[in-house]
Amino acid sequence: MVRNASALMASTVATAAAGFLFWVVAARFFPAATVGRASALISAMTLLAALAQLNLVSLFARFLPTAGHRTRWIVFGGYAASAGMALLMAAGYLGFGLGTGTAGTSVPLFVLAVVAGAQLFIQDGVLAALGKAVWVPVKNALLAGLRLTLLVALASGATAGRIFVAWAAPAIAVALVVVYWVVFRLVPAHGRTPAGPAGGGIASFVSAEYVNGLISNAVSFVPPVLVATALGDVASAHFYLPWIMGVSVTTLLWNLVTSYVVTASGSKAASGAHNPRAHLDRLVRLGLLVVVPSALVLTLAPGPLLRIFGPEYAAEGATALRLIGLALPCTAVVLLYAAFATMAKRMWPLAAVQLTAATVFLAGAALGVGPLGTTGPALAYLVAQAGAALLVLPAVVRHHRAATAATAVTPVPVVAGGTP
Repeated sequence: MVRNASALMASTVATAAAGFLFWVVAARFFPAATVGRASALISAMTLLAALAQLNLVSLFARFLPTAGHRTRWIVFGGYAASAGMALLMAAGYLGFGLGTGTAGTSVPLFVLAVVAGAQLFIQDGVLAALGKAVWVPVKNALLAGLRLTLLVALASGATAGRIFVAWAAPAIAVALVVVYWVVFRLVPAHGRTPAGPAGGGIASFVSAEYVNGLISNAVSFVPPVLVATALGDVASAHFYLPWIMGVSVTTLLWNLVTSYVVTASGSKAASGAHNPRAHLDRLVRLGLLVVVPSALVLTLAPGPLLRIFGPEYAAEGATALRLIGLALPCTAVVLLYAAFATMAKRMWPLAAVQLTAATVFLAGAALGVGPLGTTGPALAYLVAQAGAALLVLPAVVRHHRAATAATAVTPVPVVAGGTP
């Protein structure tokens, strides 16, 4: 679990750092209005890709470790469903006239970027579930390096389309390479491993996780678009950078949840020596290592962080970043509840919590963005996450006690000769 979590977290940190550098370069080479238009365009593309990936990472984490001969249809079905949904999402977005923001880039590139983005969303989960988590940071570091190199090469023309090309073209190339590796190398090898019990509830799990995916992706990617629509391109640039910092830390926490589910699912199926408390203790310790320093840095030093992009970013975005940092401990509690729900295959209660928090957040962001500017969505996010954490806290305590009790009664395995 620690090895997988470390690989996934290293990937997220490297990707976030490279993304941070990408936007530093963009902010230095391009006007703020151009950066704002590009960030809104990339947010729209990423939102469509996130909606199209069907939240399959949790499915892969929960069912692939013990899939055996069922690996092929789970992976192929997930890839095909995600790609098909991405095409539908992109076509609907453009067909209903919402794609006016794609001006400056080609429509085929935008559509391909949505499809590739959906595949990239689920590939980390596939690699982790197939025991190849150590390759996730390699893949994402390669992607980040290609993006930064292409951005520098295209910096001579100050258009939002060039920033989008630098972001999207490497994603398409890397997604194709990884899909080939998974389909023709990893899936056949994992298909030869022994299969665990088939387990029921996949249909309910997938449907509930899709609802969860719709909600969580709306929370992640709608706010930058909302700010761009309400306040304009410059304000969008000032809000987008603090927001992606908070999203990056949340992604780190999701890495921990994914690793916990993969490890606990595999050990539970492997033997009667499953120790839920041991896995849970590791999850909590690693979570604290992420949340505590991240919350302190974002809350206490937002100005110096944003000043790297320029003084106007620090002046306009520091308060938003501070509020986002204050919300991180609450987010950690909600994600701990998500880990328990995933292991128990009880995803609909999680969807209800997510929906309640998202409604409070998005409504508050829409109402607050006018009078409070970029601070409005950040404040609404803090209120929504604090409310969600209070809502699930009793269930988190109850699940933690149940894990402790289960560990207390789990029989110690005996080897030949009767030695424990």
